[in-house]
Amino acid sequence: MTHPKKIILLSMLLLISACGKSNWYESAKFSHTTECRNGPISEYDRCMEDANKTYNESEKDREELLK
Repeated sequence: MTHPKKIILLSMLLLISACGKSNWYESAKFSHTTECRNGPISEYDRCMEDANKTYNESEKDREELLK
């Protein structure tokens, strides 16, 4: 592998590792709100409550389920 390719590869790895769980959570949260809008109106409020949880709230709920 040539020197410039190594630099590009290492740069990409650093960028990928910089994206933490909370960033991934925000992306999933956006998808979830879209699903809420497309779902049944009767479930919209509950769905949006779940979608609007912060990363920390979601992690707390997940930990409770794992107990």
